Amino acid sequence: MKDFSYHKPSSVSEAIALLAASGESRPMSGGMTLLPTMKQRLASPSALIDLAALPELSGITIEGGNVTIGAMTHNAWDSFTHPAGFAVVKFPLLRESVWVLGNRNVRVYELLQHSSTLVGLLVILVAYLKWLKRVSVAPVIPRISSDRWRYILLFGLAAASMILATPVAYEMSSAHGRVDGSVLIVRVVICATSIFAVALCSISLLLSRRGSATEING
Repeated sequence: MKDFSYHKPSSVSEAIALLAASGESRPMSGGMTLLPTMKQRLASPSALIDLAALPELSGITIEGGNVTIGAMTHNAWDSFTHPAGFAVVKFPLLRESVWVLGNRNVRVYELLQHSSTLVGLLVILVAYLKWLKRVSVAPVIPRISSDRWRYILLFGLAAASMILATPVAYEMSSAHGRVDGSVLIVRVVICATSIFAVALCSISLLLSRRGSATEING
């Protein structure tokens, strides 16, 4: 690893000035990707600008119906849910094994990581259902007595999610060496669930927007 200077600005304006001072400086949040890359000499920045202490980039605020999530908010949680995260390195409890899946130990930080993903999906789903009750959505697809189109849509989304999730899960599993079948299945399910939820919400919002536009034009 080449020598570099380290800066920890206390404001966004100071961070911008430090980044502008050198074209080879790099911003750093948690360093989980950048530092290993530097150790392998795949990156050689002249300076690292640590953004962890910037209060403007962290926290969640709700004002006038708008929700603002700071860029560092997710990174703060990442420090508890990734092997190179600050909290995981600092606290041995997060590295403790919870159970064995195949030939792989599932540790506390991994349990937190996947559990928070599921909780996030549930929050999105609940918020969407509450929003759906408040708006009036005009039908944009002809009503079929058997609702066959709804089942076709859901089945198509589920199949597409599984197809897209499989290579992603395989790459994630193979990154740790030998691919274990049990771990691969768990990753496929997690990835497919995430893709399915995002796709379903996106299509539902699109249909509702089209329905509202049709109602206004009509």
